[in-house]
Amino acid sequence: MSAIWWGDLATAVRRLSATRVLEPEDVAKIRAMLGMSRVDGADRLPSDETPPHPEPPHRDQRGEAAEVASIPPDTAPPTPAPLARPPRSAEALSVELTASTSVSPPDPWRDAAPLPTLADLPPRDDPHTPLLRPGAEYGVLQAAVSRPVHDGEVDIARLVTRLATGKPVDRLPRRRRWTLRFGVQLLVDHSSAMTLYEQDTWALAARLDRLLGAGTLSRWDFDGSPWTDLDDRPYKVPSVGSVLILSSFGIHPACPPTHSVPAWTKLIDTLHRNEIRAVAMIPFPRHRVPGWLTDLVPVIPWDRTTTVATVRAAMDGGRTR
Repeated sequence: MSAIWWGDLATAVRRLSATRVLEPEDVAKIRAMLGMSRVDGADRLPSDETPPHPEPPHRDQRGEAAEVASIPPDTAPPTPAPLARPPRSAEALSVELTASTSVSPPDPWRDAAPLPTLADLPPRDDPHTPLLRPGAEYGVLQAAVSRPVHDGEVDIARLVTRLATGKPVDRLPRRRRWTLRFGVQLLVDHSSAMTLYEQDTWALAARLDRLLGAGTLSRWDFDGSPWTDLDDRPYKVPSVGSVLILSSFGIHPACPPTHSVPAWTKLIDTLHRNEIRAVAMIPFPRHRVPGWLTDLVPVIPWDRTTTVATVRAAMDGGRTR
């Protein structure tokens, strides 16, 4: 008998014994399936190894060969009687039934802890990155909301020119300087287009409050129309030097246009008549700013590319009064 057959038999018996108790007839069935059935005390070769043609009988076996040839071909060999099975007690049957129906051990990975879900993860506290470049925020805000006054040092060049032309000097000409002492009003738009920039709006308002000091900053919150606030109160012209408007002015394409051009035109003209300097800051690039808005008020892009020089250029090119 081949050693491979014995190895297969041992492997099959070992694996099946882990789940149930094997009886002798179970082992016999396994042997039969492996082609290892015993006939007349000798191992029988499997069918695939049976010689295709029987060897011719030897000369001294002619009588035995003739006897075998005299057997009719249709006569089948007698079937051996099955081996008697000893009776088993009820306790043995219970043990066998329990072993055969026992649950197989769980897979090793089922004892591992489950992976955390999105709800189990702690909230991320990502630091806020402002739209304006850190380090340039106060300079940009100061350049945007300060207004010019002619109370600096004496302008010697203008004074000499006036004297050289023989004109009377009733007041000394002075250089222009920028100041924040007149106060600032901050107009904050809460329309759907500005929802993404709420944190930037609050951060900018806090920096503007630290820049100006106590009592010099007022705030007006509105949604769409600047003439009424969030509590439907009418807008009143403040007694300040500058007004900074944080709004989208209806530029965002995904949001419904809630801004009226005539309403903004009326508001900016009213501020100018009261000698209030108005400036707009929008969270969009300059090429998306509509022409009607640049005709009304200086517009400052609210992004990382904005510098003090950018603000000065916008203020000089816009309508400043």
